[in-house]
Amino acid sequence: KQDGLLMHLGYRVVTGAHTLSVAYTTYNDKRPANADVRSYGAAYTYSLSKRTDLNAVLVRYDNGDNAQVAPGGNGFIGGVTAAAGTSSTAVQLGLRHRF
Repeated sequence: KQDGLLMHLGYRVVTGAHTLSVAYTTYNDKRPANADVRSYGAAYTYSLSKRTDLNAVLVRYDNGDNAQVAPGGNGFIGGVTAAAGTSSTAVQLGLRHRF
């Protein structure tokens, strides 16, 4: 059973070839596990053309005493930390081409 409060705040600015996104998320776990977690991050995209862009993502997960969230691809949740309460950070760079 899931029981908690999830809040997310994000903002995106697009100016020409540049896109900047920032976000903050907090999850208050109301189950006995009490695995509270907060995350914040930023993503930057530079469009080289209509179909190709460069990407940079920075994300940080601050895990509460019992949480073990770790970042995966594009800063989304993708794994677990080695121990509960350990925070995690990811920096990712990418090149995307749409066919």
